[in-house]
Amino acid sequence: MIEEITIRNLGVIAQAHLDLRAGMTAITGETGAGKTMALTSLHLLLGGKADISKIRTGAEEAFVEGIFSVAPDSPAIEIVEKAGGEVEKTAEQAVIITARKLLRTGRSRAYAGGVSVPATLLAELAAELFTVHGQSDQMRLVKSSAHLFALDTYAGLKTKPVWQQYMQVWEEYLRLQQELKTAQTASKDIGSEKIALTALLERIEKVAPQVGEDEALKQEAMRLQNTEVLRSSLNNARLLLDGNTGQIGALELLDKAASELEYTGDTEIGKMAAALRNTSESAAEILNQTGEILESLQADPQHLDEIYARRAELRDLQQELSMNIPEILAKKSKAEQRLASLADPQAYLDELTTRTNSQQELVEKYGQEISEIRQRQAQLLSKAVTAELQELAMKDARLEITVQPVLPNSTGCDSVEFLLMPHKGATPGPLSQIASGGELSRIMLALEVVLAGAQEIIDHTFIFDEIDAGIGGKAALAVGKRLAQLAEKSQVLVVTHLPQVASWAGCQIVVEKINPRAGITEVREVKGEAREKELARMLSGHSDSTAARIHAAELLKDAGTEV
Repeated sequence: MIEEITIRNLGVIAQAHLDLRAGMTAITGETGAGKTMALTSLHLLLGGKADISKIRTGAEEAFVEGIFSVAPDSPAIEIVEKAGGEVEKTAEQAVIITARKLLRTGRSRAYAGGVSVPATLLAELAAELFTVHGQSDQMRLVKSSAHLFALDTYAGLKTKPVWQQYMQVWEEYLRLQQELKTAQTASKDIGSEKIALTALLERIEKVAPQVGEDEALKQEAMRLQNTEVLRSSLNNARLLLDGNTGQIGALELLDKAASELEYTGDTEIGKMAAALRNTSESAAEILNQTGEILESLQADPQHLDEIYARRAELRDLQQELSMNIPEILAKKSKAEQRLASLADPQAYLDELTTRTNSQQELVEKYGQEISEIRQRQAQLLSKAVTAELQELAMKDARLEITVQPVLPNSTGCDSVEFLLMPHKGATPGPLSQIASGGELSRIMLALEVVLAGAQEIIDHTFIFDEIDAGIGGKAALAVGKRLAQLAEKSQVLVVTHLPQVASWAGCQIVVEKINPRAGITEVREVKGEAREKELARMLSGHSDSTAARIHAAELLKDAGTEV
């Protein structure tokens, strides 16, 4: 929940500190006093858009800080820590501190856990911790997408295995559809593609390159180009190894040196002699190899020309395709596979069509299972919301929920719509056409109470910004009572102009102009007599009205919140 909010230089508020608590808190005050700025501070802490026009006149910056307590296993903790922020944790709870700074220069900065973060991260935190309702949400309530979301939330659909199965088969169905569409388009150009692939294969097969062939040819060409140099070097090397008339070769010298060492009879020196014997054997092998090369060496201008021609052929192919030989061979393999797949393009299309149709059947199968869940849950949700509406002074109203089949899409195979029957005998109609602003407020509150109960929401904060517009009297009392019931499990903040609603709050905070000319506003909690005076002002416009004070005391007594 929100424990504290600190505000500096935001709108008409020069400085304010709000200590909040669990349960229901009502924020009240005269029109223009600055109730909106209290909500604006929350809006900023929840990652809302920064508006420099909200900076107090004469100030260079506005600052808002919030301290939130969450459960020790709240997902919000990981969000902050992944961003590099710090969270104070105990076994019972964790404390997250966020802040927002607006600068006159037009820039804004967001902080979480003591580090600078994007404002979008605050919005991510807000999604875990808060549900915000304002009068604009009433307009969203008339949209069918909101109806579908509410029903699925009530049903806990996204947590059920069938939803995961549907999403998997739906994504595969989309992939197959795209593949089939691509194949159908490509089939018109198959003739041209086959001609191109055939020409490519013929070109490569004509040259028939081999991996490593060019390097081998290069070495062979070098040998043929340098026959006399090689012959001279090989002969000289053989003379040095084997000796000549009157000269002793390296082999004989190695053998003699080894014999001298062996003659000592010393073990360590004997190892040296063995090493010399090994060297002598290696040298003798080299002598034999050089002889073989000498026998094979001969000038062959014709073969050298053939090597030049082959290397030129390989080079031309590589330049033409802009690939080296391994890449060319890989290209050849892929071209052969593709050409094989084009041998019977209609068979490929038929096979792909069959797979797509089979996948569509799976989509419809799981979609039908989801529809059955929605149909059952729609009846339960309708009954639960209708019961709430009767408690909210809409005694004869009934909410009906229709679930109609539509073509498969990313949300299933259903269209969901909420219909309102405002009184007995009336024909149910769309909310946008039937419900007034006050009725929409109560329908939204009824939904929120039912959804919170269905999900067993705890450690959550609900913020209601004057959703009680357009209602009064008994309906307002009923709204206040329902908000108080919602506050039994969650923290509820309500900005209201109705004393009947505010009287149900366990805590009431007043936003009041204490120096209208200077534009100075005070934010304070009211208790006891001060609270009675505020409720009296809300009732009659005068805090000192005796009748209004008596009525205010009665409201607090009836709500059980008198101090």
